[in-house]
Amino acid sequence: MKKRTSQQEQESELRKRAETRLKSQVQVSEEMSNSDIKKLIHELEVHQVELQMQNDKLRETQMKLEESRSRYANLYDFAPVGYLTFDRDGVIREANLTIADMLNIKRSLLINNRFHYYVDREDQDIFYLHRKRIFEEKKAETCELKLKGKDDREWYVRLDSVRVQDSRNNSTCRTAITNITEQKKMENLLIESEERHRKLIETAQDAIVCDVNQVITDWNISAEKIFGYSKREIIGQPISLLIPEKYREEHSEGVRRYLKTGETKIIGKTVEVSGVTKEGVEIPLEISITHQKLRNEKHLFTAIIRDITERKEAIKALEQSEEKYRTLVETIPDIVYKIDENGYFTFLNNSIRNFGYEPEELLGKHFSTILHPDDVNNFSRSVVLEKYSGIKTKEMDTPKLFDERRSEKRMTRNLEVRLVKKNQARAMGDVRERRGLLTSFGEIIATGHYYDNAQSRRRFGGTVGIIIDVTEKIKLQAEMIRAGQLALLGELAAGIAHEINNPIYSIINFAQLIADESDRDNRVHAFGKLIMEEGNRIADLTANLVSLSRSTDGPKMSVPIHELISNSLKLIGMQLKKDHITIKDTISKEIPPLIVNPQEIHQVFLNLIQNARYALNEKYPGKDKDKILEISCNTVFIDDHQYVRIIFYDHGIGIAEEILFKVKSLFFTTKPPNKGTGIGLSVSENIIHNHGGKITIESIWGEFTKVLIDLPVTE
Repeated sequence: MKKRTSQQEQESELRKRAETRLKSQVQVSEEMSNSDIKKLIHELEVHQVELQMQNDKLRETQMKLEESRSRYANLYDFAPVGYLTFDRDGVIREANLTIADMLNIKRSLLINNRFHYYVDREDQDIFYLHRKRIFEEKKAETCELKLKGKDDREWYVRLDSVRVQDSRNNSTCRTAITNITEQKKMENLLIESEERHRKLIETAQDAIVCDVNQVITDWNISAEKIFGYSKREIIGQPISLLIPEKYREEHSEGVRRYLKTGETKIIGKTVEVSGVTKEGVEIPLEISITHQKLRNEKHLFTAIIRDITERKEAIKALEQSEEKYRTLVETIPDIVYKIDENGYFTFLNNSIRNFGYEPEELLGKHFSTILHPDDVNNFSRSVVLEKYSGIKTKEMDTPKLFDERRSEKRMTRNLEVRLVKKNQARAMGDVRERRGLLTSFGEIIATGHYYDNAQSRRRFGGTVGIIIDVTEKIKLQAEMIRAGQLALLGELAAGIAHEINNPIYSIINFAQLIADESDRDNRVHAFGKLIMEEGNRIADLTANLVSLSRSTDGPKMSVPIHELISNSLKLIGMQLKKDHITIKDTISKEIPPLIVNPQEIHQVFLNLIQNARYALNEKYPGKDKDKILEISCNTVFIDDHQYVRIIFYDHGIGIAEEILFKVKSLFFTTKPPNKGTGIGLSVSENIIHNHGGKITIESIWGEFTKVLIDLPVTE
């Protein structure tokens, strides 16, 4: 209603001004006729109606304009972005409520104030240049800067500005201010994330390589070190540049198959492959690849690559070291073993084969399998510790055990046990069978080995050790004792021989006188000869005894070897013929002569022929076609020196293997007491040794014996 009254007042005022203007401009003639007056009135009425219609339309337009201005004001003031209008000096001429709320300042205080007061100090130059470009370059401009409000709150905004002309033809700048604080924070977080990601990639010890559709897009420092390409050289190059040529086609086919079917051998896995460096060197790599599908049908592959050259070399060196260790352990002549805490074998080297066992057949079996039963009782932990139960022993009294649990400082040393060979133990479980068998002697060096369990406490894991075959050592020790006894016996024999020689030569001389003074047909003459022969035999025996205690250096001369053998056969020929022994003599006269003592070599030959005669008679008591003694001679070269080899080969009873090594020992004989003294071969070996030669005996029990004598050919 109020609005209507105001409108009427405006119309009344307007009418008054119109009448006043009409009076001043139009003068109605008094002389006008009534028709003219009526016509004029009619036109005035029509004109009045037109004016009324125009006034209504104007009023309607004004209302729409007010509504439009109201909508504009609402849009302007309450828009989600701030709007400013400022002049060339940056003085704010217009501002909406949004920018006022953002800066927490009343809009009236913003008007006619400079905008740069609200711009962060660091961004003042950005705003200045932005404003300058707006008024100079006549085009839209955009910039980003930071604003500070009245409460010191900070806002990141984007200014979108354009220059316009106002109604007075003055240039102003209209600016839309968009709050991008959250966007800026997200961008900063993204930048920080990308920076962390970049630093992670650049500082990674492994090479990180990315490619999009098989073209390299990312390349870190570790990749440069591994492959030798700088980032500038490699970015944009095909990934196949890093793949050895022989694998490139396979790689391409694998990628095509994966993209088509999803089938892959390496994506999502860690595998070993080969790569090629800038210098063309092929290197082993460990690689893990991931795949990501991008827009526009692009495929991103990210590879984490590790150079495993050093690892491969270390593995190879370790394998070589293990191979050397394995070779050493397997070829060492001593038995290397390992048993668990219960005494069962977990490892044995090949040296156990010397005792007839295969390493595999003893694995999982108790150590007592290879020990003499008595030694099991002497050294087994379960047996020995039971004996010491409740008894305190000093360190020196502590028993040595085969399954040793001590540390290295208290390891078992020089523990001697008896080992039973497999081929001697026909019934391994039968103790009675094993007790009477021939055994070998082993010396054990062993210590316990330990490992840490989950509770970080040392736990006994078993025993490792070495068994040294000391059978020969023990035999040598026995031989040394025996040699000492023989040396003493030799000295005694030499003294006795010296004492016997004087009376025996007297007996021989007296027997010679008896034979000379008696008739040859007289029995006394024959008795004299017999006394002389027996006396000479006693003299020869005492001479042999003396030769045991000192070396003989008689005169040596050049002698054809066939003559020495022939003379020896002549001396014993009748006995051989009587025993039906066939002699096969294949000695060439072309054999070079030897520089020897004829009597000593003659003595050796006689001893060997007598031994062969005994062996043949034992095997063949009567006449037999195989009762043969073969004597041959030829030349051989030993260490580039020429030797004459004489071989005495009989088909007699032979010598048992277990005593073959003893036959040259002094006083050892296989003959009955009335048929041998056991000094013949010992004296013979001493004679041959003094001539720079060697005697070798080969024999198989029940088949043959072959004696080889090698004597050097001396110019």
